[in-house]
Amino acid sequence: MTKNKTTLDNLKFGAIHLDVLKEIANIGAANSATALSNLVRKRIEMQLPSVKIAGINEAVEEIGGPERVVVQLLLQIKGDIQGSLFFLLSVDDTKTLLGCLLDESSIEIESLNFLQSELVRSALCEIGNILCGAYLTALADLTTLHLYPSLPAVCIDMLGATVTSGLLEKGYQMESVLIIETTLQEQAHSSVMKGSFLLIPDNRSIQPLFQALGVPLHE
Repeated sequence: MTKNKTTLDNLKFGAIHLDVLKEIANIGAANSATALSNLVRKRIEMQLPSVKIAGINEAVEEIGGPERVVVQLLLQIKGDIQGSLFFLLSVDDTKTLLGCLLDESSIEIESLNFLQSELVRSALCEIGNILCGAYLTALADLTTLHLYPSLPAVCIDMLGATVTSGLLEKGYQMESVLIIETTLQEQAHSSVMKGSFLLIPDNRSIQPLFQALGVPLHE
């Protein structure tokens, strides 16, 4: 008899699983806020994130719908577990975040083609390293797993297309993802930016991940 693989699709999530995932998200948010504040030399706060498991189509609808245009930062996760980590921002919130980091006189952030600037892309990659890296560090610290993120890939596209292409590129066939939604606030100007993380682990990584967290796979 063939043993069923453990995936996010067939894993029966309960309160214990979500509590652990929320703890990782909270630690990641705190680490992100500190590192991002140091980068932009301004106080950045991140609200406690909401965490949810959802189908891919449901996740896309919840974040704004398949036709919503977003800026995507995508990292591949290698090591003891593998998968993809997306960070998604609206175009306006991306420009606000860039304005915290870059001298607006040195680059036309308001330009429709702002992502063509090497300075902008470099800044976004650095932000992606900080934000996504903070969550992966929190996950690694709590599990003692060895995780190695790739360099971020940056693009702008409709939400449905950007998430689907990111999954197809790695051959993922999963139906569910982990959604972490958070809000960043730059205190000096009360600028508020809403971002969404999508964590998509490879099916083979589910079992070692929860074993390392000390959480039973099924309640």
